[in-house]
Amino acid sequence: RFNTFDYHHIIETMIEGSSKVLNRHCSKLERGRRPGSLRAFTANIKPRATKVDGKITQFRRHTTFRITEENKATADHNTPPTCSILYTDVLDLSDEDAQTFCINLRCDSKGQAMRRLVYKYAFLTCREVLKGVQLYAGQRDVERFQWCREHHASYPAGSLFLAVCEELKKILPTAFTFEVFSTELRESIFKWAGWDIEIKNDFFAWRDSYGKTSPSMLRVSANSKVSQEFKEVLCVDSCYVSQWALQQQLDFIFSVRPAQNVRRFVNSEIALQVRHRVGSRILRLNAPTSSNSTQRDVPCCDARPPIVAMCMQSKGPSEVS
Repeated sequence: RFNTFDYHHIIETMIEGSSKVLNRHCSKLERGRRPGSLRAFTANIKPRATKVDGKITQFRRHTTFRITEENKATADHNTPPTCSILYTDVLDLSDEDAQTFCINLRCDSKGQAMRRLVYKYAFLTCREVLKGVQLYAGQRDVERFQWCREHHASYPAGSLFLAVCEELKKILPTAFTFEVFSTELRESIFKWAGWDIEIKNDFFAWRDSYGKTSPSMLRVSANSKVSQEFKEVLCVDSCYVSQWALQQQLDFIFSVRPAQNVRRFVNSEIALQVRHRVGSRILRLNAPTSSNSTQRDVPCCDARPPIVAMCMQSKGPSEVS
C-alpha cells in the first residue's frame, strides 16, 4: 500500500534542510527586511496533500508536484507571501487512478511507485522551495508560461538538493543521496532519449538562453508532460557537488532586484564555471553506467560516489584539494 511511506514528513524534512542552506547562501535577499525573514518564510512552507478525481481531464497536470501561493505579499514586500507545496494524496486514489499514476511514473507496481515517489519528492522539493523564494524576492516573469522563472528555479535545484543532503547527513544516509541522484539521472536520460530532434533543440534554446527563449507552444508549452520533463532534466543537467558552485548559481538567479522582471539579466553575470555547456551534460554524468539502462535493470549498488563525483566540474578556490 502507498501508506508505507510518510510522504508529508519527507517533504517537510527537505523543506527544513533547504531553509537552512538558503539562509546561509541568500542572506542578501533580506536587505531592507526584518532579519531572519527569509528563514521564517522558507520554514513556513508547508506540504499539502491534494485529492485527485481520475474522471477529470488532464490527470497528469493535476498530479504535478508544485508550489502554490496561498497569500500574496504586500505591495511594500515587508510581509512575504505564504506558500504550500501540493502533492498527490496517493492514499485516496482509486485502483484505476493508482494504475494510471503508476504508468505516469513508469512503474509496473505500487511498490516501485512508492520508492519512485520518495525519490521524486525528496529531489523536487528543493526546486519548489526555490520557486517560493522567487516569490519572497518579488521576482516576476511577464511571459505567459513563465519559462524564465522556471529555468531559474531548476538551474540550481540539483546543486541545492546535494547541499541539503549534506546538511541533513545525520538523518539522511549517504547511500540515500546517491540512490536518489542516480535514479533522477537515469530518469533524465530516459526522457532525453524520448525527445525528437526538434524538442531537443527547443530544450537547448530555452536552457542556453537562461529562460529568455520560450519553447515551442505546440511541442512543449501546451504539452504538460514534456514541459515538466524540461524542468526536471535541467535540474540534473546543471547539478554540481560544490557549495561554491551553488553560491554562484543562487547569486545569478537572485541578481535581479526585487519587484523587477526576472528576464532583466545579462549572461556576463554568470560565473564561467557554472554556465551551460554545449550539448547535454546528463550523458557525461552517467559515465559509470550504461546510458541504455533503465531504473529497474540497474542494481542499487551502482549508485556509488563516482556518479555524483562526475558533477564536480566546478570547484571554488577553497574547495580544490
